[in-house]
Amino acid sequence: MIPNLHIVRQWKYRENFYEFFRKAWPIIEQSKPLVENWHLKYVADVMQGIVEDIVAGKPREWDYVFNMPPGSTKSNLITVALPAWAWIVSPSFQIISTSYADTLAHYHAGKSRDIMLSDWYQRLFGDLFQLRIDVNKKSEYANNKGGYRYSCGTGASPIGRHADLLLCDDPTNPKKATSRDELNNVNTWWDEQISTRVNEEQVSVKALIMQRLAANDLSAHCLKKGTYRHICLPAEKTTTKDAEGKVVPNVQPPELIERYDAADGLLDPVRLSRPSLANFKVALGTRGYVGQMLQSPVKEGGNMVQASWFGTFTMADLKQRAIEKRARLEWNTTGDTAYTKDEENDPTALLCYCLFDNFMYVRDVAVQRLEMPDLLRFIPEFVERNEYNPGASRIYIEPKASGLSTAQMMKRTTKLNIIIDKAPTTDKPARLNECLPYIESGRVLLLQGAAWVKPFVDEVTIFPNGDNDDQVDTLTMAVRRAIQPQKGGQVWHTQNR
Repeated sequence: MIPNLHIVRQWKYRENFYEFFRKAWPIIEQSKPLVENWHLKYVADVMQGIVEDIVAGKPREWDYVFNMPPGSTKSNLITVALPAWAWIVSPSFQIISTSYADTLAHYHAGKSRDIMLSDWYQRLFGDLFQLRIDVNKKSEYANNKGGYRYSCGTGASPIGRHADLLLCDDPTNPKKATSRDELNNVNTWWDEQISTRVNEEQVSVKALIMQRLAANDLSAHCLKKGTYRHICLPAEKTTTKDAEGKVVPNVQPPELIERYDAADGLLDPVRLSRPSLANFKVALGTRGYVGQMLQSPVKEGGNMVQASWFGTFTMADLKQRAIEKRARLEWNTTGDTAYTKDEENDPTALLCYCLFDNFMYVRDVAVQRLEMPDLLRFIPEFVERNEYNPGASRIYIEPKASGLSTAQMMKRTTKLNIIIDKAPTTDKPARLNECLPYIESGRVLLLQGAAWVKPFVDEVTIFPNGDNDDQVDTLTMAVRRAIQPQKGGQVWHTQNR
């Protein structure tokens, strides 16, 4: 008897998740061809085994941590394609998927639904189930056979939902990865609100898919439990030292090292070639690169900035270059202000800089402990000695309580252009982390021979392990404006008076 061609095609993709992924790729990414590499088939086979074991009711041997770099197709493979394939294996399969933001989690879920609504999928698998019209949102959709997918961002609690498979794809925003509070909150959220949301404690599986961001991120937190299998696929093969000083490869499991050796030590010599990795090193900085690309993050508490990253300049050379390029130098000031003479309280720190030719030139830094009347006199003196231009220069004040009151007093008593900087949403290490690639690239130049340079560099390079961080705040305020100059605060100047 000739087998039904429809059934044969169904069976082909039912039995091979990677073949399903290859066929679904033009739906997932309509304008980008799939660049195949061995790691995609390897990860697909692992995920296929996980789903098939759950459906068969086999006792769980492991939960999983996948550490893979950006650009390795991890999300499209696991978080987008896998759920659409799982409903071919078992339409009653239930999934909870999470990412660091609701929008990202819903985006992944929406792309999965796009696969299921495609003509190709409906022709082959439309007879297996139908999507329910009464439960059909990006955040949650279901089918008529009991299967559903619920998606949410980190911090959310999927009350009343349980799943056969918990997928957590990038639970931490890389921009917040140096925030200890953020990392601890994610770890607590995973333990107390997500990891218990399973249908069968002995069968259901938790799978974490992420790039490494910090030594105490969710990957490290889960691996310490000893119940997670670690699959680590860095962009390039290197070695690290474990807690006992033993040299270990950053590739896990070790049998995959031969795959790297066959590709000159690289995971994917096409998509993540050496020139591409060189560009990532510049964009991410050393700290970001070893975490996100090599999956070997710097230990918590390590100093973030190196003194060698700062260059120097002379005012004569800078002004000559500006003349040659017919450019006007605009000197701005960032301030972390406090009003006190108490040595135990924070001082005021001011930093004067200009942006020219894609570099930042810092000409003056001052740290003072002053009471309010003296502080109100000192700030105008500082900016005036640094070529303050009423028509162009700005003074950016950090919006903490003392900063707001200082700005209000400055508004009433001076004609200076005062800007209340945007209130920070992350802690100081996280804010500095955003600035590291810019600083490491040598774009911050300090005035040669100035007396303030050594104490400034000492404070910045000791951070976060030093006693003071006010000069660090002024630096990050300036660099963040260099990176994102369009993001301003509230301007108070002569026109508002």
